[in-house]
Amino acid sequence: SPGGRSGVSVVRGLSNRRPIRFPNMQDDFNENAKVYVDIKVDASGKVTSAGIAKGTTTSNATLRNIALDKAKQLKFPPSQSDIESGTILFDFVLNS
Repeated sequence: SPGGRSGVSVVRGLSNRRPIRFPNMQDDFNENAKVYVDIKVDASGKVTSAGIAKGTTTSNATLRNIALDKAKQLKFPPSQSDIESGTILFDFVLNS
């Protein structure tokens, strides 16, 4: 079956906070793509909203939804700030 692994990185915002918990990044997808996601993170480190951002290289709704679902499962370190926003990148790479 198709599938691959993907990586996630913070590209801007979020005061240099980095995720401390990641979702399972093995998934069924069938193209290489970069999906940028704008997120908001609350003081406890929970992602409260996620939306597709500029720079995304695919119009594939399945891949976009995988990225949005995974974005909401990320956990960040707690912070003094109430809500911080930023953009993360999911880099989907097919298994060769």
